[in-house]
Amino acid sequence: MSSIAAKPKYDPCLRPFYIAREQTNLGTGEVNFQTFEKRCGTRRKDLCEPCSVIWKDDAYFALMTGAKGYQGEITFITLTAPGWKTFGKAHTANHTNKKSGRCACREYHEANDILIGLPLDRDSFNHRKVIEFNHLAPRLTAITLQKIWRLLATETQTSVKNVKRPTARVMEWQDRGLLHVHIVVLGKIPANIVKAAVNGRNPQEKKRRVTPSIHNGIRWGNQVDVKYANAKNSDEIKKLSGYVTKVIGYAVKDVTRGVTSAVPAHNAHRQTLRSHTNEVIKCSSSPFECAAADLGENPSELLIAARRRTNLCRKHYRGKHQLGFTGNVLSLNRKWGTTLGAAKKARQAFAEKFRSAQNTAKVFCFNTEKISVSHHFLGRDPKNVKRLLARLSIARTVRQSGEFTPLLT
Repeated sequence: MSSIAAKPKYDPCLRPFYIAREQTNLGTGEVNFQTFEKRCGTRRKDLCEPCSVIWKDDAYFALMTGAKGYQGEITFITLTAPGWKTFGKAHTANHTNKKSGRCACREYHEANDILIGLPLDRDSFNHRKVIEFNHLAPRLTAITLQKIWRLLATETQTSVKNVKRPTARVMEWQDRGLLHVHIVVLGKIPANIVKAAVNGRNPQEKKRRVTPSIHNGIRWGNQVDVKYANAKNSDEIKKLSGYVTKVIGYAVKDVTRGVTSAVPAHNAHRQTLRSHTNEVIKCSSSPFECAAADLGENPSELLIAARRRTNLCRKHYRGKHQLGFTGNVLSLNRKWGTTLGAAKKARQAFAEKFRSAQNTAKVFCFNTEKISVSHHFLGRDPKNVKRLLARLSIARTVRQSGEFTPLLT
């Protein structure tokens, strides 16, 4: 599995951060000054494709490592957002080539049509409801899984603890800006249990009534997709790899499609959605820490002025870009057995093997002198980097001119 986690060399980052490393010999006062680049580490392909490839490799490694050695049925669940009755009508693609696939505008749209995802009537489309759904979707997913475990425990006449399975969850943005959820479960979950947990179930023979999964007034759409793959079958295990590759592809794409990212109508639609994020998302920061913090009923002029000077906190910043969603696109539960951070460490350890010759040479270079190392964050803008480097160079010159007092060792 280590060969999946990393490659010997990745392409350079397209928007790196610059770091200055200052190393001072405390005995002699000699200063060694170096600069190096640090990857941005984004998962988004539209921002930096090389770093997106690295994130994709780490995510694939984490998902496949959790499934490694598992022998049995694997369940793939896709939960969708509600339809036009909840948010409003939008242009849709015709994937079936049937009359039923006609858009609400009475036309047939191809999958790459730039109109897909745009509201038919921008004024009647409920943009705030979209942000609310995306913001509450992670919690709704957790509630749905809890209900699935309870129904499965009731059917198998055992405890919930015994039926819980390792699960992985990946979020995907649809053309309307709404989230769909893809869940991989290492175990077989009957389709009737999944659909009962999502959409509810009427009383049946010896089976009680089940209410739909709901959280703060939001629920899933009626369309639920449940598929299976057998890990014991060599042909079907390829289905797992293909499905994992597909859902990771969902994770690295942005909230907009590449074909529509430069279309003014889509940009206007996304900006209208983002205008509601500060209303929906709440944080515990003060107005001095976040420009979207709650000012209270009667804010003072000081708080109003503080809001103008501060930036958004991390939660509001992420929610504004991700259309209300503030969590991680990829999430693994504890039973999965690994994390994205563990995959990153495995990749770094794998890449370290290709620097073994340098490490061997360093073994024979013993340095018994005391060294002080400090790092300076220089940002991403090359102009600011040059200016800060000039300042650090002046400081280094002053130290070497005799004003720096060496410490006795």
